[in-house]
Amino acid sequence: MGYKDERMRMGITIILTCLMVELLVFGGFGIAVPIVVAAFYIGVIFLYKSKGPVSLIFKDKLFIPIILLALSFSIFSNELLKFFNCVFLAALMVLQLGGLFERNTYERYSVKWFWHAGMLALTMPFQNWGIGLKSIKQDEELVSSKKMQLVGKIGIGCVIGIPILLIAGNLLIGADAAFEGMMDLIIRNLYIDVDVEDIVVRIVSFTIIFFPLMGFLYGLTHEKKEESRGRGLDKKEAWSLEVEIDNKVPATQYERGLDFTIVMTVSTLLGMLYLLYCFAQLSYFVSAFQSILPESYTYAEYARRGFFEMLPIACLNLGVIAGITLFTKGRSEAKKRKWMKGYTFFFIGFTLFIIVTALSKMAMYMNNYGLTLKRIYVTWFLVLCILVLGLITLKICREKVRLCKSLFIIFTVMYLGLNYMNPDYQVAHHNADLYLEKGKDTVEDFYGLSLSAVGPLLDMKIVENDDYEYCVRNYEECVNFVSKWQQWNLSYAHAAQLFKEQNHTNQ
Repeated sequence: MGYKDERMRMGITIILTCLMVELLVFGGFGIAVPIVVAAFYIGVIFLYKSKGPVSLIFKDKLFIPIILLALSFSIFSNELLKFFNCVFLAALMVLQLGGLFERNTYERYSVKWFWHAGMLALTMPFQNWGIGLKSIKQDEELVSSKKMQLVGKIGIGCVIGIPILLIAGNLLIGADAAFEGMMDLIIRNLYIDVDVEDIVVRIVSFTIIFFPLMGFLYGLTHEKKEESRGRGLDKKEAWSLEVEIDNKVPATQYERGLDFTIVMTVSTLLGMLYLLYCFAQLSYFVSAFQSILPESYTYAEYARRGFFEMLPIACLNLGVIAGITLFTKGRSEAKKRKWMKGYTFFFIGFTLFIIVTALSKMAMYMNNYGLTLKRIYVTWFLVLCILVLGLITLKICREKVRLCKSLFIIFTVMYLGLNYMNPDYQVAHHNADLYLEKGKDTVEDFYGLSLSAVGPLLDMKIVENDDYEYCVRNYEECVNFVSKWQQWNLSYAHAAQLFKEQNHTNQ
C-alpha cells in the first residue's frame, strides 16, 4: 500500500476507535452497536475497493447474520445475550473479513477454516500494532519537503501572531465597552469544565482499542496469502470431519490408529452398561414422558437431575462416536463398516433418549412453576443437542453431507432464533398468564428480566401486593436510568411508553 493508503487506513482506525470509545464504552450497547458496525463496514469498503468489487462484501452470506445480530442490540435488552452477541458478532466479522481479504483461504466451513480464523483473531491485533505506525513514519520521509516547510511556516506564524492578537484584543476591549461585553460573552460561553479523570479514562480506553484494531486492519491489508488447502484436495486428512469414504480406496488410506476389535469390545461393554441402566431406571424414565413426578422428588430436583445426568453422558457418547467414526481402522471394509455404523446408531439413539427424557422433565417443571430465563436457556441447549445428533446421523447415512457447515448453520439459526424470540418477554408473558388464568403467584419470576417484561407485568394489575409494587417501581427506575441515547432500544422505548400511559391513567 502507498503512503495515501496507509494514511487512509490510519484515519479509518482513529475514527473507528473514537466511535467505539464514545458510543460503546462511554455510551451503551443499544442503538450505538449497529451504528458502529455500519461505520466499520464503511471503513472496510474504503480498504477493500482497491482489491475487488465492493458488492462482494454484501453478497457474502455471513453478512446476513452480522446484520441481524447488530440490529438485535437496537431491539432487545437482555444483558447476558448482549455479551454473547458481541462475541459471536466479532467472530462472524473475522470469518467474513478473513476470506474477503484472502487471509483465510482454507475451504469455507471446514475445520481448518474455523481454526485459522480463530488464530487470525488472536494473533493479528498484537503482531502488527507497531508495524503500521512504522510504515507511515517511513513513508513520510518520502513526502515533499515543501509541504513540511509550509506546515512549519504556518506554525511559526501562529506562535508570532497569538501574542500580538492578545495585545491588540486587550487594547480594543479597553477602548470600547460594546466590544468588551461581546468578548466577555464569548469567553463565558467558551468555558469548559475539564474533568481530568474522565479525560485520562478516555485516553486509556482509546489506547487499549486503537492498537489492536490498527494491528488487525494492517494484517488484513498487508499480510501474505496463506497457502490454500481448500477446494480440490488431493489428500484427505484423517481428522477432517468432511471426509468421504470411497469403498474403492485401498484400506491403507484410512488406517487411523484405533484397532477395530478393541473399539468394538469397549463399545459392547459400554452398550451393555447403558442397557442395564435403562432397565434399572425404566420407571424413572417413563414417568418423565407420562408427566408423573416420582416419589421423594420435587419438580426442581427432577428437572435438575435430568439435565446433569444428560450432560456427561452426552459428552462421553459424542467422544465414543467420534472415536468409532473418525479414528478406527477398517472403515474401508464393508463388514466392519456395518458394525461401526450399528454401534454409532446405538450410541446416538441412547443419547437422544437421555436428552429427550431431560427435555420432558424440564417441560414438567415449566408447566408447574412457569418459565425463567435459565429454564429457557437449558431447553434451547437441549433442542440444539438433538439437532446436532440428527446432523451426525445424517452425516453417517449420507457421507456427502458437510457436517461442519451444517453445524455452523444450525447453531447460527438457533442462536439468532434465541435472540429474536425475545426470551424475557416470553418468560414474562407465560408467567403473567399463569397468574391471570390459574392464580399462581409468579411475581418473583419477573426479577432479573429485561425491560421487555414490562408489558406483561403491568397487565397483571395486582392490587395490594408489596412484591408486585416493588417490582413495578424497580422497572420504572430501570427506565429512568437509561439516560444516554446510545443505550436506546425498542424494548426501552416500549417500556417508557407503557409507564407514561400508566402514570397518565393514574392521574
